[in-house]
Amino acid sequence: MRVRWWPVAILGAVLVLVVVAGLIFLNGGGRGGSVASPARPDDRPASGSETPSPEGSPSPDASPSSSAAASPGPSPASPRPGASTPPGPQSGVFFQDVGDVKRWSNYPQRPQKSGIIRTVTSPSFKGGTSIEAQQTYVNEGGGYHSETILARAQRVGEDRYFGQAIYLAPDWQFHNQSVTFQQFSPEDPEGPWLLMILENDQIRLGGSAGIGGVIGKITNLRGTWIRLVIRLKLAPTAGAVEVWLNGTKTVSKTNRPVLPKTANSIRWSSGIYCNSWRTDPPVGPRVLSVFHSHARLASSYELAEPANW
Repeated sequence: MRVRWWPVAILGAVLVLVVVAGLIFLNGGGRGGSVASPARPDDRPASGSETPSPEGSPSPDASPSSSAAASPGPSPASPRPGASTPPGPQSGVFFQDVGDVKRWSNYPQRPQKSGIIRTVTSPSFKGGTSIEAQQTYVNEGGGYHSETILARAQRVGEDRYFGQAIYLAPDWQFHNQSVTFQQFSPEDPEGPWLLMILENDQIRLGGSAGIGGVIGKITNLRGTWIRLVIRLKLAPTAGAVEVWLNGTKTVSKTNRPVLPKTANSIRWSSGIYCNSWRTDPPVGPRVLSVFHSHARLASSYELAEPANW
């Protein structure tokens, strides 16, 4: 019996043709192209054919700008969380506080004895908060201080203006015991140097600086905000101390030595200091409060004046 080989040959040839045709199709139909990858959702057209992003918008893969990537936190002059918000910083303003104990260097404050130092909403200067500095006589001598402190407020060679507004209750009793509400002290070592004092119906300068004088009478200013600015130019020969009361210059001592005795810098302290209680009982009320607002340290009278900001 003879074997028929030609059908087998034909079937083999057909199989070879099918294989060759499949290879050609997979290689791009004979055009030499590479095998195409499946399309991905993030594939973009070639350069020059992009669809433009809306004006001012970054493209989907754009990196953040340097300013956005390194967005700074609050500046040192910004209020702490919860603090009353002061006006924006200005050139020539070195410190300011509408009336918040948290903004001062010595926060949290620790008043002596039964003293209080706190932020209050009344009385208010220009609608802001204020700081109440209160002391209560406790039948013993020694210090009666309730104060906020700004450390390193000024150095020798600098010319600075310190402004603030204070408030005395309408029933404040005038008496001859001195009550300090603001003082400037050398640092390292520290100690009282130049004081602003309430005594009878006057505000006057005092302290160991040897710079005295009456700033003005406040007979009719109880129950009102009293604005004060003091200029200190710390210098060995051409120093200056000048004071404005409610916008009027009442003290001017210039071209003279004005130097802290023991240090090259001074701190600014504000509050209440019942000086006479160190040795004597009160001749007036046994509880006293002075309210403070709009404290500012600046390079000029105009900037420091509480009425201006």
